[in-house]
Order: sequence, then C-alpha cells, then structure tokens
Amino acid sequence: MNADCSAVMNAIQQLAGAIVLATGGYTALFPIAVVAVLLGAVFIMLIRKVK
Repeated sequence: MNADCSAVMNAIQQLAGAIVLATGGYTALFPIAVVAVLLGAVFIMLIRKVK
C-alpha cells in the first residue's frame, strides 16, 4: 500500500509541476486540485459499492 501511495503522490507532483510550467504560476493549481479531490471522492464512492 505504501508503494501505491508513493506512486500516486509522485504522479500528483509531476502533474502540479506541469500545470505550473504551462500556466506560468500557481493560480491554476487550486481549482484543478478542487476538481481532482471531487473526482477522487466520486471514484472512492463507486469503489465502495463494488463489494
């Protein structure tokens, strides 16, 4: 499980870095992070129903 979490965190850091480079600043990160959190919550709810 630690390896999975590490891989996800690395992917998030790379995505955040790419957004900062593409937009020229950190202002785009917050709205994108909010959308990512909401999508993650939806996916978690769907996974719980699979049982």
